[in-house]
Amino acid sequence: MAINIAKLRDLEARLLEEREEKAALAGEKGALMARLAKLKDAGTDELREKAELQEALVRSEEQRLEVSRALIDFQMETNEAKQEWANVRFQLEQRILELESGRLEHHVRREDHAALQDERDRFAARLREAGDTEQRYAAALTA
Repeated sequence: MAINIAKLRDLEARLLEEREEKAALAGEKGALMARLAKLKDAGTDELREKAELQEALVRSEEQRLEVSRALIDFQMETNEAKQEWANVRFQLEQRILELESGRLEHHVRREDHAALQDERDRFAARLREAGDTEQRYAAALTA
């Protein structure tokens, strides 16, 4: 019986040790579970933060693309305006040259006309002189 009592006390001591160990393990388990939950939350927060950063990056790239498109459109409009301006300038220069040419032609014609009138007047004067000379000659012959 004494052996049984000793065994019983020994078993009770072991039971107490195991209960204490179980309690310590349960505490560790709780701490580990809390740590795991915290890590999961941190991981979720990091994933959410990464997703937000990705979305911000995508929005930023879309904005950059819109700005690039707007810049390209502006450059195209600028080039078209420059081309149109060059065409208008060319047409105006052509018109100026045509007008100057017409003015010069008119001036030359006016000078030619004036020279022809002077020449006609000289011929008419010479013709009158010749007519007068002929009448005097005819008068001198008849007299």
